[in-house]
Amino acid sequence: MITKEPKTILGFNAYKKLIAIYYSESEAAKLLDTHIQSVHYVCTGRCISVKRQYLRFLSNDVKVSFEDIGVLKLEKYDSLCGVKRKLYPNSRMERKGMKYNTDKG
Repeated sequence: MITKEPKTILGFNAYKKLIAIYYSESEAAKLLDTHIQSVHYVCTGRCISVKRQYLRFLSNDVKVSFEDIGVLKLEKYDSLCGVKRKLYPNSRMERKGMKYNTDKG
């Protein structure tokens, strides 16, 4: 029987600073009081955030420690991972000012 190692998840607040390191998707879901699928969607980029947190899988190529809590910025982490994700324009995490594809065709 093959067991998969849980993926560590980083949680960033509305100000885009690292505030949490979760052991797994299920732990993040439990602590955020949401569904595992919601956590997974945010980590993979299908959704922007959940429960006012941006979530990212911890990349094997990037070292993050507890000293980074409150210091590491989301934009810096995304650039270290080589990804570009949609973020809310302000700390209120509202969609105002964001552009969406409105083509219904």
